[in-house]
Amino acid sequence: MPTTSPTRQLARSPRRALLIDLDTLSRDRGHHLDTAQLRQRLETVLACAGEIDHILAAAAPHTVARYLAELVSLRLPVATAVARHRTAPRVLFERAEHLISVGYTEIVLAAGHRSLGVLCRHPKVATIVCAPAKSLSHHLRSCATQVITLC
Repeated sequence: MPTTSPTRQLARSPRRALLIDLDTLSRDRGHHLDTAQLRQRLETVLACAGEIDHILAAAAPHTVARYLAELVSLRLPVATAVARHRTAPRVLFERAEHLISVGYTEIVLAAGHRSLGVLCRHPKVATIVCAPAKSLSHHLRSCATQVITLC
């Protein structure tokens, strides 16, 4: 007769997502970055994010068009925010809500908009905000689990 041993539960790693607001990251002091500058900033964000299970960038159509070659070369999936009420932060917020509902526990936000602060206050999620200092709202800075300031 076969014997059975008690089943052991393996500890699950936290599921981690990176959500990028390209409209925020592609600007510095009111001016658009050139493609090399944006690529460097995105590579820094990807390095800061570490190992991730899901990634999404969001931006207005003109931002996507301006930087399309860089986005493709970095293999970043992009959602376009085409309506006034469907801005990049809104697209990212909706994706984060879905990810949290399916068990994600860590969200890295490469964004600075204050509306994303609601995610930082979610009781089941750790949030890391990674953005240029000038683009980072005080509200988001104050409620994130961790803040990484980009140059």
